[in-house]
Amino acid sequence: MKKSNLLRLTVISMIAVISITLTNCGARETRQPIDKLSDLGKNEVIVVGRIVVDPPFAPDEQSFSPKGLSDWYKDIITLGTYQKDPPAGKYDYDQFGADEGKDMFLVKLNKTFFLKGKNRSFYIVGGSVVMKYENRGNSVHITTRAYPARFKVNIRPNDKAVYIGTLIYKRNDFGDVKKVKFKNEYKKAKKEFRKKFGRSLKLRKSLLQPVK
Repeated sequence: MKKSNLLRLTVISMIAVISITLTNCGARETRQPIDKLSDLGKNEVIVVGRIVVDPPFAPDEQSFSPKGLSDWYKDIITLGTYQKDPPAGKYDYDQFGADEGKDMFLVKLNKTFFLKGKNRSFYIVGGSVVMKYENRGNSVHITTRAYPARFKVNIRPNDKAVYIGTLIYKRNDFGDVKKVKFKNEYKKAKKEFRKKFGRSLKLRKSLLQPVK
């Protein structure tokens, strides 16, 4: 898999802060966290998995001004999604525009996530983490780091819950991604799933499939 995790600096006016935050390029947040089965719609599925940064971010590796923004950005990764075959050669979240059909969802790094969304297959096309957010009066400076990805999530029409696996970004001493690994933690995830939702739904294993 290609590496593409250079830091990016975006300077925007204060009036644009709300619109840019974590929905770059107009992408929609299509998969939301779910805590109870009563919130799951008829044609929706729960996607279960985990995104790991190894080693985890140091306490001072991300910075936010004002500090209250850490509630929004700390240890959060934005994952781009695509509903059809993504154009070849793109691994980076910021390489896709909303006009290309890109959407997104947010997850907490290093923790199992449970997200609900439409029960149809989709592609994960890269991740982005806010490393620095600085309010400078009439402008905001945002520095992000890209986490490349290019995988397909296979979902069947009758699925109500699928486990997609753990994606691990191994970093070097400079914080750059040196390797992307995958781990099957189905047993652990199934235990967490049952603790959260009970045993009424089957958690089908549908591991991430790399795509070119």
